[in-house]
Amino acid sequence: MAEKMLEYVHALLGKHDTKQAALLDLYGGVGTFGIILADLFQSVTTVESVPSCVKAAEKNIAENKVPNVKATLLDAMQLKKLTLQKPLFVVTDPPRSGMHPKTIQQLNVLQPEVIIYVSCNIQQLAKDLPKFKNYQIKSAALFDLFPQTPHVEAIVELVKVSAREL
Repeated sequence: MAEKMLEYVHALLGKHDTKQAALLDLYGGVGTFGIILADLFQSVTTVESVPSCVKAAEKNIAENKVPNVKATLLDAMQLKKLTLQKPLFVVTDPPRSGMHPKTIQQLNVLQPEVIIYVSCNIQQLAKDLPKFKNYQIKSAALFDLFPQTPHVEAIVELVKVSAREL
């Protein structure tokens, strides 16, 4: 099921013009999303706050031979420290507690073209989504990685709304 979820995100982003764009992979862990999506983007930056995960991501990047992916040790609420190219796309896969308000605020400043929000806590996802100003939900899907439990992974595609659409 995890493979199908990754294929789904790849297909979602593959519908957009991304070849000259950058991908920001927030809460990137060991680099799974960034590495799988690297073929779609000019550059990929994975952001993770756990040093051992960043080391594992660097190893995965090297072993998978994806030179356009860079793993960065940084707390997601410190996005201001990064220099990111435009156009920008974002995949975010935060912990059950959701995204920190500072991270959401910074994403609203950065105004990526598309935000793919992967969530293992749909209640927190429902609280976070309205905080994304100037975005509308284009698609949503559920993936049951944990059968026989109440837990599911939700993937929501948020697309920036142009000024004339507001």
